[in-house]
Amino acid sequence: MKNLKYKLLLFWGVILVSCEKGGDLVSLKGNTYIITASADAKQLSPGSVLTTISTVNGWLDKEGRVLTLTVAWQNLNQGVPDTIQSVAIYASTGVVAEPVKLLRFINFSNNGSMNMGLAGNTGFTSDQVAQLIEGNYYYTINTAKYPSGLVKGKLIAIMNRSNK
Repeated sequence: MKNLKYKLLLFWGVILVSCEKGGDLVSLKGNTYIITASADAKQLSPGSVLTTISTVNGWLDKEGRVLTLTVAWQNLNQGVPDTIQSVAIYASTGVVAEPVKLLRFINFSNNGSMNMGLAGNTGFTSDQVAQLIEGNYYYTINTAKYPSGLVKGKLIAIMNRSNK
């Protein structure tokens, strides 16, 4: 019994020592950007009277080509249940084209949020990172009822000065 107490004490001591409170994400080279966006149905073409709204908050590591996003939405259902199927990122070319990135997920919540990331094989190329930083991308939330987008918003990249 005494041996078990010492083992448990040692186990929890190691756990407590190895735990660290989370801190800020830091890029190896310091070239990070804060990514933000606000979206609504009025930004669609043609505009819509739907009242769904959305925001994006995220972080981009330029050299690592890592993008993390939290996409939030309110009033998805518009009185009739709907299902989010994806978030699509498009180039702002003025021509409807295939998305640069398509992040698939299913969510039935009228109000909610989703955390997602792009890195490695699913991440951006260096050219796509440059386009994102220059403000040449927008996003849509795509649902079963609105497969080409319920809301649309421009992605904005702001240099994170805290890492410089």
